[in-house]
Amino acid sequence: MANFAYYDQLEQKINTLLADKKFKEAFSLCKECIVQFPNESRFTKIKLKIEKIVAEENAKIIEDKLEEIKPLWKQEKYVDILKILRNLINASPDNSKLKKLYSEAEEAYRKQFEKLNEEFTKQQHERLDQVLKNNPGQLLEDLYIIEKENPGNQSIKKLVTEYQDKLIAKKIEDKSELINSNKFDVIENFLDELRKIDKFNKRISHLEESIKSRKLEGEITQAKEFIYGGEKYLDTLMKLKKYDKAIKAAEEILKIDPKDEEARKILDTAQIKYRNQLKYLAAESIAKNLPTLKEEYLKDKTKFIKI
Repeated sequence: MANFAYYDQLEQKINTLLADKKFKEAFSLCKECIVQFPNESRFTKIKLKIEKIVAEENAKIIEDKLEEIKPLWKQEKYVDILKILRNLINASPDNSKLKKLYSEAEEAYRKQFEKLNEEFTKQQHERLDQVLKNNPGQLLEDLYIIEKENPGNQSIKKLVTEYQDKLIAKKIEDKSELINSNKFDVIENFLDELRKIDKFNKRISHLEESIKSRKLEGEITQAKEFIYGGEKYLDTLMKLKKYDKAIKAAEEILKIDPKDEEARKILDTAQIKYRNQLKYLAAESIAKNLPTLKEEYLKDKTKFIKI
C-alpha cells in the first residue's frame, strides 16, 4: 500500500529547498525519489518544474551578468568579456545570444590585438633602426629579448628576421674590401660569423655562391698558367733529352687536366724515348766494362753465373 504521507513529506522537503533556492539539492532529491518510486508521478512533475525554474533563474542570471559587463565593452576589455562569456556558455551551452556575443567579442579582440601589435611593431622598428645605426653590437641581444618576451607572435618573428638580415647586410658592407680579396680562409671565418646570426639567410647563401665562383675562377686561372708553363718546360726537357723528368712533368699536368692532348702525346713519346735511352745506356755500360769483366772472369770464374 502506497505511503502517501511519506510522499507528501518528501514533496514538502523538495519545495522547501526550492523556496530556499537550493536548486541543486532539490533536483538531486527529486531524481532519487523518481528512482525509488517510479510509479509516483508527482516527482516527475516536480522535476519538470525544477528544470523550468532553474532555466528561468539561469536566464535572469545571464541577463544580469550581461548588463554588468556592458561597461567592459566601452572600455574595450575584451579579454575579461571573453572570460565571463565563456563561463556563462558553460552554464548554458545552447544559448544562442551568448554564442553571438562571444563571436563579437572574439572579433573585437582580434582587431584590438592587431592594432596594438601594429603600434608595437612600429615602435620597435624605430628603436631597432637607432640601435643598428649607433650600436649594432647590441642588436642581437635586443632581438633575443623581444622574441623571448613574445613567444609565438608571428609579427615579432618576422621583425626579428628582418633585422637579422639588416645586420648581416651591414656587416657585409663593412667587410667589402675583405670579400673582394683573395683571402678565402679569412672570408670563410667571416661567413661563419654571419651564419651564427641566421644560418638560413639568403643574403649569406648568395655571398657563398659568389665567393665559391670567384675562388673557382682563380683556381682555373692558376691551373691554366701552370699548364702553359708546364708545356713550355716539357718542350725544353724533351729537347735536352731529359725524358725521365719530362715524364714526371707530363703526369703532373695530366693530374690537373686529364684532357690535355699535348701533355698526353709528350708523355707517350717521353716514355718510349726513356726506355730506349735506358737500353742504350745499359748497352754502353756493358761495352765499356767488357774488358774488365773478361779479366775478372779469367781470374775467378766462380764469381760468375752461367745462364
